[in-house]
Amino acid sequence: MEANVIKCPNCGASSSNHTNCEYCGSLLVRFVDKGIDLSTTSYLTNDFVYDGVIDALKQNLERQELNPGKQVTTDICYKSSPTVKLSRKRHGVAVVGRTGSAHWNDGDNIKLGEGEMGLVIKFSFDVVADGEDAGGDRIQSQYEKFQKITSLPLFTHHTGIYMRPGSSNRYRCREYAIDFGQDYEGAARLISEVLDKVYEIPHDGKLACLAEDDEVKPIEIPEEPKEVNKYARDFTKLESIGLWIAGIWVAFMILMALVEGLWIALLICIAVLVPMYYLIEDKWNKNYTWPIVIGIVFISLCAVGSQLEERPQTKPETEQKNNGSPKEEVSAVEKAQQEKENRKNKLAEEAYDDGCSDAYGAVETVQDLIRSGYTKENIRGMQKTQGRLNYKDKYGDPKNSEENALMELYGEKFAEGFMKTMFKN
Repeated sequence: MEANVIKCPNCGASSSNHTNCEYCGSLLVRFVDKGIDLSTTSYLTNDFVYDGVIDALKQNLERQELNPGKQVTTDICYKSSPTVKLSRKRHGVAVVGRTGSAHWNDGDNIKLGEGEMGLVIKFSFDVVADGEDAGGDRIQSQYEKFQKITSLPLFTHHTGIYMRPGSSNRYRCREYAIDFGQDYEGAARLISEVLDKVYEIPHDGKLACLAEDDEVKPIEIPEEPKEVNKYARDFTKLESIGLWIAGIWVAFMILMALVEGLWIALLICIAVLVPMYYLIEDKWNKNYTWPIVIGIVFISLCAVGSQLEERPQTKPETEQKNNGSPKEEVSAVEKAQQEKENRKNKLAEEAYDDGCSDAYGAVETVQDLIRSGYTKENIRGMQKTQGRLNYKDKYGDPKNSEENALMELYGEKFAEGFMKTMFKN
């Protein structure tokens, strides 16, 4: 038994647990177990830990405790410049998940630690599986630097193939993960090593630690009071709906007046928006809301309707042209249009059926995607892309705008059939 005991470098106790010290929870016992010389590392103190990382990991554990059984994630991102818009895809450097419910990018579960609370840290170096990858050289360089870090023997390596939402490319994932248990300080030290030596982020660099799972309870963080429009909150829900209806109705009347060239009606429709403005800005009493809404709808309708009635009734230009044309020519045009419509309907029905058929064989794949964080909209986007590819396989690449519209219709209906069959909704 004595041979299995390790002296914890963090607290000095003799620990028989080679994963996390059973007294202080430190993961430094893993370095001793692997024979790694800690004197050559920065893992013994927090001197080199990046600002915000420890707090982000502590909050992740707190959110796990508040939300048992649910996925809790934190994305650690780097914003290289104050003028650069933060994007997880371009600047994400690490993902923190929950023990037992974290996943690799291809949907497989990361099975490392035991229990239901703990920090699973994942680093990804994914590249396009087929064809050119614009960021391939940069990612490859980071991947090679990762192979040289001191803590590499502690990580579990994983590879696989997957597709990202909204992309038709297949990606090869090259990922490394480690379960830190609840040792958030040790985890922060090791993450900081990767940020420094692999991603070469300056030590004073601005990190963003984003907790993004909408299904979990957020940690209560005091916020500065925001200025609220005191007038907007005075309206009841029903009054707000009435104002929206009036606004949309007037917009429709304005559009009709523009199309028909009804300039007087156009001016009247614009003028009736003035009372709504005064009402919203609290320059008029809120009790006038419904009379104003009804008046706006009634006046704009009368203005457009009366001007349409005053216009002289003339035959449409197309009808005048057709009066002198042979009946057979009109029939030929109508027949051609009908054939196009029939083809369109047949293609839509075929795409829908194909989507339904594909859904029956993709249940497990979709379940894996949902477990890994994909939404129904993500899956629908993937199926639209698949539908377009199926169209090209059957009918070739579109040669004009009309065929391109048919391809888009095919993708839409394919996704519709797939989603309705898969989710019964």
